[in-house]
Amino acid sequence: MPDITNIYFETARSFQEKSKKKGTQLYVPHKSDVFTRECLKVDESINELALYLERIRASYLSLGKRVANHGPNSANQQLTDKQRDDIDYETKMIIQQTLMRIRSLEDLERERLNKEAKNAGGISSFFVDMKQEEMKKTTTLHRAGMLWFLNDKLKRVSDRHSAQQEIRLSRQVEKTKSMLHNVGEETPLSSLRDFKPKRPSPENHYTENELPEVLRDLTPQQITQLETENNELLNELELSLNKAKAAEKSLYEISQIQSQLATHLSTQNEMIESLLDDAFQVHDDVSRGNQQLESAKTRNRRTSKIIISLSIFFAFILLFFDAITS
Repeated sequence: MPDITNIYFETARSFQEKSKKKGTQLYVPHKSDVFTRECLKVDESINELALYLERIRASYLSLGKRVANHGPNSANQQLTDKQRDDIDYETKMIIQQTLMRIRSLEDLERERLNKEAKNAGGISSFFVDMKQEEMKKTTTLHRAGMLWFLNDKLKRVSDRHSAQQEIRLSRQVEKTKSMLHNVGEETPLSSLRDFKPKRPSPENHYTENELPEVLRDLTPQQITQLETENNELLNELELSLNKAKAAEKSLYEISQIQSQLATHLSTQNEMIESLLDDAFQVHDDVSRGNQQLESAKTRNRRTSKIIISLSIFFAFILLFFDAITS
């Protein structure tokens, strides 16, 4: 068989040029509605957040003290605790704002359905176009699926950030425990258990009876230095504890958002199942209606044939009697 691809392309090109001259359009591009465009924007923002969390994951989980460089290779740099807290806060705000945008879309779709339900009442309910009704059900089901997809995608991103926060919190706690363990190895804490250090100042001094046995051989300068180091250690431990509490609070807030998303997804699943049942019911009704129309056409065709045959028969009889009488 000869290759006629070039002939096909030339014929299609000439036909397209003729259609342009006549002002006709072979293909009308589909224009998405406002609802779909807004859903695409929300999906894009969720994708950006997911990529950002993935990019800073290694730096976020590395508990180093080096300040991050906001350059092209900032993803490989370590972050400060302040920057991690800022990331948690910004991520929480983005998730909440995205959730509010999805809720607004759901309210918009709910208003559309209520408006259609009001317009469908009255006399118009007796003239229902089954095909149009099926298209409406399909549109409603499709939009419900888009909303469910956005909620589920946002929940998965929130779960990912929550997992990162849990890892950070656990590492912060382990770091604090490690500091306490190192202090216990370097200092005989059992002998200092009853020793309550005073703030280092010229007025504060200890008598020989107030000091533990392990400290009685130290000079006042050494005792003062020990007090200063002890206070610095306590301040550092207190700072680490505050960081852990802040991370735990942020984790709790994210978990609340996750709980809301999970509950809402469950409700949406039930709604989508109900819409699917309605869509299947409409499809069955349309199929049943088509079958009834076909059977009605068949009955009408048979009846019309009988009427035509009888009409022709009686016409011949009338012509026969007319011929006899004349």
